[in-house]
Amino acid sequence: RRVESRINCYTAKPAYQYYGRRLGIFFCPYPSVEEYCHSLITNGSFKMKILTWNLQRLEKNKNQRILDKLAEFNADIMILTETNCAISFDDSYNLAQTQPLPNHFDGIVYANGENRTTILTKYNITERYKTFDGFTSVCVEIDTPSGPIIFYGTIIGIFGGKGQRFKNDLQKHLADFEKIFTGNEVCIAGDLNVTFSGYT
Repeated sequence: RRVESRINCYTAKPAYQYYGRRLGIFFCPYPSVEEYCHSLITNGSFKMKILTWNLQRLEKNKNQRILDKLAEFNADIMILTETNCAISFDDSYNLAQTQPLPNHFDGIVYANGENRTTILTKYNITERYKTFDGFTSVCVEIDTPSGPIIFYGTIIGIFGGKGQRFKNDLQKHLADFEKIFTGNEVCIAGDLNVTFSGYT
């Protein structure tokens, strides 16, 4: 199943449970951005809303529409992929994002300001972790009301199921997960073209 143009929800669980299903990441697809996740991580009476959305390299004239829709969702944490630096909020969200893409990179022509992944949060970002690919993956620890949770936003299989990068991408992500996640509460979200059992 394709992930693009959907909002998906993930429940954070201890990463030391291993990966795949045992990591405790649950995938909940929605057919449109209007049908989003009302609550994801529950601790007693506390509920946190997390949104992830692939913006598919949106055009400049769509930026305000996207910002209006994100404001309508009013999520506590947002993980956006195929986005750009214009999609941000001045005061209401803290931001961590991947490096800006050069105009010519990985065989693709990018417009100024494009980046692959952004994490926006209403809560404080307490730490940022180095990932194997600073142009594609961003990882931060966020101090949520439920306690610290590590969020890893990414695109796995940036070119879908093509080429040598596809063969190596999941393994490199798993190496990041092993290095960063052990013993922590985590949430992985983004454009996951690769699953733990193959290509989607």
